[in-house]
Parts: sequence; C-alpha cells; structure tokens
Amino acid sequence: MITLFSLGLIAYPSSAQASASGCDPWPLPPVRVLCASVSGSGTYVDRVSFSSPLSSFTCDAKGAIRFYDTAGGLYHQETRQAKHGCTWGDGFDIYPRKHMRKGKVCSVQLINGAQRAGVCHRIN
Repeated sequence: MITLFSLGLIAYPSSAQASASGCDPWPLPPVRVLCASVSGSGTYVDRVSFSSPLSSFTCDAKGAIRFYDTAGGLYHQETRQAKHGCTWGDGFDIYPRKHMRKGKVCSVQLINGAQRAGVCHRIN
C-alpha cells in the first residue's frame, strides 16, 4: 500500500493500493504548488508524476525522487531535469519501474538547486 504525507506546511492525506497522490504548496516566492503521484503496487514503483497546477516562471527546475528505508536512511535517488533554462513550469514523469524497500519515496522539486516543495508516500 502506498500512503501519502507531505514534507511541507499542509498535508493532503490519501491512500490507495495501486497509487497515491498529493500536493505541497510553497508560499515563498516564487509561489508554487508541487503535486506528485506514485503509481505502483506494494513495493513496486512504476512511475512518479510531477505537476504544478499553479505554474510559475522557473529556472533550472529539476525533479528528484528519493527512496528511504524504514529507518529513514536514503538508499536510492533519481533526478531528472524538467526544463533547461528559464520557462513556465509544467509536468513530467520519472519511471523507476522496480521493487523498492519498505519505507517511503519523496518527490521533491528543485529550483536553482534549492528544494522548493516535496511530497512523500509510504511504501508498505
């Protein structure tokens, strides 16, 4: 089961057997909302989708997925360049397509190298 919790100020709890999704607002300029959804089943993670419903002008945006074990240790990370240069933000996907350890996966948005928002999902 994949369950959602947020790294940010507001959590949008949800749970599902095959997928989970949620959003995290980032109130500081530039104001953004990162939404992330995880598709998979059990410990298998097929796809992590990023979107920003309140798109804003960003530079050097990247998305990263970070996998943590049940003790909180980071054991795997994948990063993808969303856009090169400066542009209006939009969505993209990362496809791990593998079984991961029990714990959590966190989807984070990096703008100019700094983390702006993050959404985590439990992997059980």
